[in-house]
Amino acid sequence: MLNALRRQDGVLYVALGILMAASLLAISSARPALFWLQLTWFAAALAVMVALASVDIRPALNYRWILFGAYLAVVALLIAALLFAPTIRNTRSWISLGFIMFQPAELAKVAVIILF
Repeated sequence: MLNALRRQDGVLYVALGILMAASLLAISSARPALFWLQLTWFAAALAVMVALASVDIRPALNYRWILFGAYLAVVALLIAALLFAPTIRNTRSWISLGFIMFQPAELAKVAVIILF
């Protein structure tokens, strides 16, 4: 794990920290109640980013069934969003899991890039 952290880009984390601090400052001046919620999401996102950057996905790319499986899962999520998602701002692009909402189109972008 320590080797994986050494290989990561420190400049990226410094730039990310500056952007996070600026956005937290803006949020705290506009709506102080949202500051801690946003800070919690930043901490979770940073932990996921470090974890994913530590994983080497190159061995998984050798197995075509993993790539096609991920692609088919994303296509299934897109179809589920089309059929079952609630209408938000005149679109049906958000899947709601109760405590979190996400757009499958964002996952589809990554899946298509990895597939090709």
